[in-house]
Amino acid sequence: MRTDWGKIVIISIYNDNAQHEAMKRVMQVIKDRTQQGHTAEGDSHTLWLGDFNLHHLLWGESHNSHLFMRGNLDKAQCLIDATAELDFQAVLPRNLPTLQVMSSGNHTRQDNILHLAQHMEAIT
Repeated sequence: MRTDWGKIVIISIYNDNAQHEAMKRVMQVIKDRTQQGHTAEGDSHTLWLGDFNLHHLLWGESHNSHLFMRGNLDKAQCLIDATAELDFQAVLPRNLPTLQVMSSGNHTRQDNILHLAQHMEAIT
């Protein structure tokens, strides 16, 4: 998308619970774009958003402690590592639910929006 302040690349992802292939492919696209100079102080901004299907205390609400078992935390570590490697930060504040589970009525946070840390001031 082109705007008055530059290009915005929006990458939407659905991360299947069993595999992280989509996330791995998106990471490669972002790395390639960065190497080409598209995101670092350049003419484009990258938003990485979608349903990551990952649960962690860094973004989830503490009352959902049943979701923070070792297996889920290990799965979420790949997203944490990716954000650190790519210098991305979560745009949505912690404890902001994005899904109400139909079976329990409980609110959780499976979805997220990530953006380059150096451009966070561009997000409202």
